Amino acid sequence: MTDARNDIRKRFVLVFPHELVNRPIIYELCRDFDVAFNILHASVSSEREGRVVIELAGASSRLTAAAQHLERIGVTIDSLNQEVRRNEDTCIHCGTCEGFCPTGALYVARPEMRVVYDETKCVLCERCLNACPTHAMEFRFR
Repeated sequence: MTDARNDIRKRFVLVFPHELVNRPIIYELCRDFDVAFNILHASVSSEREGRVVIELAGASSRLTAAAQHLERIGVTIDSLNQEVRRNEDTCIHCGTCEGFCPTGALYVARPEMRVVYDETKCVLCERCLNACPTHAMEFRFR
């Protein structure tokens, strides 16, 4: 069992081929590598590849071993080094993005009627990028 006092947390994007969508990969990580997980976003279909944005927590050596295991079985793994940002100069606070954000990372604060962006809730689904009429939401690599 992981010791939360010494755990580190890392976010990853996992992309796996359709042959692996029925395999309990996340369960295997917990069982075999003693890591905890939080699925932030998932798009999985048995007919095509799966994409999961996940946060893993555990000892650094266990996270490294888990990542190596994923690569060995054919999962593409990338550390989450991208982010969505709101351009304050471009945002007109129309609130369109709120209707597209599945996690509540974008919401209209009332009574001010100003769009607020809580990046800790963002799962990089990118829906806001296409929804924003002024393109105030931007995708950036860190």
